[in-house]
Amino acid sequence: MAVLLVWLPLCCAEESIRLRILWGGGAEKTWYGSISLSSGKLTAPSCLGVEADEPGSMWLDGDRQLVIQQRSPRSFDGVDLTAVAPLDAKLTIQLAAAEEPSEPFQIELPLSGLLAQLRNEQLDRFGNRLLVHRAPGDALRVHFQRDSLIFSPGEVFRLAVEPSLLPVSAGGRVQIRLQLVPARTQRELWSLQKTFDTSQPGAIPVEVPLPVQEGVYDLLVSATPLPHWQQAVRQPLAWRKPVAERSVQLLVLQASRPAAGRAAQSELVTLVPLDPANPRWWDIVGKLPQLPRIQRLWKTPLGSGHSDVWRHSLGELVRLAPSA
Repeated sequence: MAVLLVWLPLCCAEESIRLRILWGGGAEKTWYGSISLSSGKLTAPSCLGVEADEPGSMWLDGDRQLVIQQRSPRSFDGVDLTAVAPLDAKLTIQLAAAEEPSEPFQIELPLSGLLAQLRNEQLDRFGNRLLVHRAPGDALRVHFQRDSLIFSPGEVFRLAVEPSLLPVSAGGRVQIRLQLVPARTQRELWSLQKTFDTSQPGAIPVEVPLPVQEGVYDLLVSATPLPHWQQAVRQPLAWRKPVAERSVQLLVLQASRPAAGRAAQSELVTLVPLDPANPRWWDIVGKLPQLPRIQRLWKTPLGSGHSDVWRHSLGELVRLAPSA
């Protein structure tokens, strides 16, 4: 009995890639078209537009195509979606403006070319462009079993970091570095380094001890290729740049409100009552003390003049009369 062995190349294995596709930046247009895959499937589309009619302007038609049908002109739109396909699959983007249907745009991109590169293409002669790249954080995915990123002081943040399709040589090793810093600073409070072999995909379990002080913190994650011994002599690791970076922001907050200080417990006191609907209210403001060496440049209130008091559930409000 003969046995037939079939070798499947690596490119035929399906991979999961989260993509971000943006278009616009020029004159407002009403775009329609599609985003499709030659093989595999598209899943989990998330629209990025801000217009009121954005919901319903894109939908999946089968497993391999996303339909785009905008209802109104806009200067920006986009979508995040996941492509589950071999790396040699082709992503085809077709766009046309309803205002210029005779000038359609089409481009075909291999998924392998989007792992580390951004494609920036001109859409039309009115300044609109197309950007295609991996979604932020897709190369360093973070998994955790929590509904929110609000922690108690001193709690431990348990998560897993999954490097995915990093732009490094096949079978190479990377150094995964994690740093906890106060938000918008570089002051390191905690750090950890792990070595990851790209030939053995998987997730790295991590436990991050959080500070006892309340505040907002950033967990910075980066991946830097580890050189072979020949490369290490020529270019030490400290000189090498990360191939992927991302951050996770979290909040440390006590479960109960801290005891208020003496100043915070004092009640508010009315110093000068003002009724903006009273035409003579400015006389009171004019008698308030001024800062030294600063001269008041105006003598009358700034406003349209026609106003009255409107009693609302929130309190007394000033209502301006409509212009003639």
